[in-house]
Amino acid sequence: MRLYLHLFLAAILAQSCLGETVTRNQTHRLLHLDSRAIQNASFHTGNPTGNQSASLTSHNNFINFCISKHALGARLMNGTQSRNNYSCNSIPMGMIVAPEQMPSCKFKHPHNLSKLKANKQFNIILEIKKMVTGNFVNPNASYFAAPQRLSSETKEIIGHAHVVIQSIPSLKSTAVLDPRKFVFFKGIDNPVSKDGTSTVVVTRGLPAGTYRLGSILTAANHQPVLAGVAQRGLFDDVVYFVVE
Repeated sequence: MRLYLHLFLAAILAQSCLGETVTRNQTHRLLHLDSRAIQNASFHTGNPTGNQSASLTSHNNFINFCISKHALGARLMNGTQSRNNYSCNSIPMGMIVAPEQMPSCKFKHPHNLSKLKANKQFNIILEIKKMVTGNFVNPNASYFAAPQRLSSETKEIIGHAHVVIQSIPSLKSTAVLDPRKFVFFKGIDNPVSKDGTSTVVVTRGLPAGTYRLGSILTAANHQPVLAGVAQRGLFDDVVYFVVE
C-alpha cells in the first residue's frame, strides 16, 4: 500500500514544479521516479519455462539497484572506468535502436587472412553503416555516465567505434583469449569519411606473428550498443591476419 501511495504522490509531483507543469526538458532535474517512466514488466519474473532463468523484479525501475544487496557492495562507477575491481552503474540504458537502424561494420583492410610486413606501418580501414559516428565523450570522466541516444533525424545510434588487435598462437588456435591483453587499441573519435569508412594508422606496425583484429561499436559514452531484438547478426567485425 505504501508503495502505491508513494507512486501516487510521485505522479502528483511530476505534474508540478513550483506550480508549473514538468516538461521533457525539466525531467533531468527531478530526484524521484516519474510514474510515466515505470515499466511494469519488471514487476514479475517473466514466468520462465524450461531452462529460462527468473528475472530480478522491481517496482521502481531498479533506481536503487546499486545500493541493494544485488550490487554486492560495489562502488558506483560515477563516470570512471573500473580498472581494479567490479563496480555498479546506475545510469539507464537509454534509447534502443529499431531493427531497421541497427549498425554494422566491415574491415576493408586488412582483410581476413591478409599477410603484412613486420614492423611496417599499415592502415586499418573500417566501414561503418547506420551509425552517427564521431561522438566520443571523455572516457576518464564520463564513462557509462549517460544513456544511449539516437539521432533525432536518422534514429541511428549516436556513438563511435574502436579497433583492437590481439596476438594469437596461430590461425588454427582454439585458445580463448584474455581480453585484458592486446597489442594495439584505438578509439575513433572522428566521423566516418564520405565513403563511410574510418582509417586508423598503426604507425610502427607489428612484429612477426598471427593476430586477431576486432571492432567495438559503442554509444557516445563507450557502452556497447543496444538493440531492441535478441535475434540478430553481429554489430562488429573480426578478421585474422599474419605478419611476416
